[in-house]
Amino acid sequence: MSANVPAIDDGYRRYVELLLQHRHLLSQGRDESPETEAVGDEMAGLWERLDEAQRRSLAGLGSDLRWVRRGCHLPPKSWRPEEVTSGELQALAQAEKENDWHGLLHYLRLCSPRIPPARLASLRASVWAALQFPQLASRFGDLIAVLATGSASVTGSERRPAP
Repeated sequence: MSANVPAIDDGYRRYVELLLQHRHLLSQGRDESPETEAVGDEMAGLWERLDEAQRRSLAGLGSDLRWVRRGCHLPPKSWRPEEVTSGELQALAQAEKENDWHGLLHYLRLCSPRIPPARLASLRASVWAALQFPQLASRFGDLIAVLATGSASVTGSERRPAP
């Protein structure tokens, strides 16, 4: 197994469950609740037992879920669309062609300023369904309908420093 591909084991799956639960509690405004604190504590303990590839993958998932919470707006320090290189776009296309699920997620994050939000949501839903995480596939799949109504969009004006 490549160093970039995380082991999808019980710890990884549990962390995904906790991450979704934590995001749900925060969306309800329960930032300071005992339940939110307990979930956060369990996440912190579990994080210490994950390997580097798992942590990198789950940190990326956290970023993707924050994108959803921001109404599909890129982070404030995101690249501008013109800063996404043709090499990154080619790597994205190659990862999609090869069904390299974790590579695809990685390049979706890098290339996000150049990808329409509905396409990002659709690809993320497909990847998480292929990785057998129906709760994540559903989260991103449901977003497609929201985006179709025009209630969430990416402005493309956000910026992140160049690598």
